[in-house]
Amino acid sequence: NDFNTLTATSGALVVSDSNHLIVSAAGINSANGLVDLSANGIGSLTLNGPISAGSGNVTLYAHGTVTEAGAGAVTGSTLTVNSSLAALTLNGPNNVSAARFSTAGGGAVSFNNLHPAFALSGTGGSLTVNGIGHVTVDQPLNFASGIDITSNTGITLSADVTPGANLVLTSSSGLIEQIGAGALFANSGTATFNAGSGDISLNAP
Repeated sequence: NDFNTLTATSGALVVSDSNHLIVSAAGINSANGLVDLSANGIGSLTLNGPISAGSGNVTLYAHGTVTEAGAGAVTGSTLTVNSSLAALTLNGPNNVSAARFSTAGGGAVSFNNLHPAFALSGTGGSLTVNGIGHVTVDQPLNFASGIDITSNTGITLSADVTPGANLVLTSSSGLIEQIGAGALFANSGTATFNAGSGDISLNAP
């Protein structure tokens, strides 16, 4: 397949494109069905409109960049975004309960989420996350060029966090804590923690 711009109203939606793929400003509504979009070849994937999957999962893949522009945003359950080479720039008003990222080529990841509590994991170059709700790292985070996570209501580390450079964890009004087996491996840069009026509890072995 070789589309240019995509709009869809459907149940589950799976689309694979041989090149660049653009979600139009009208967006995609899957009525709680999964959405799986792939831009292969040397392609990039751009969301100019919303993907509304309700309780469905959303998976986005591109050989190049994955970018939200204009009204681009994702609403769904688990959001999984992968790029073979380039950056993931997802700064729209996303609302998902879990976010999983991978940039095999070491690209930067930038993500904004409005969900009141969400899980986070991934690998790549650098990671910048801004969350309205509580952020739980429930699977490993490994970003070679640093990790910067901001939450309004708290950050919980229940899996390993490995920034290859600086680590910044900011919670404006909630606890920053480790539970279970989660450990920090931030020995290649500066670790900065700011919990506002909340407590900080980092006592993993």
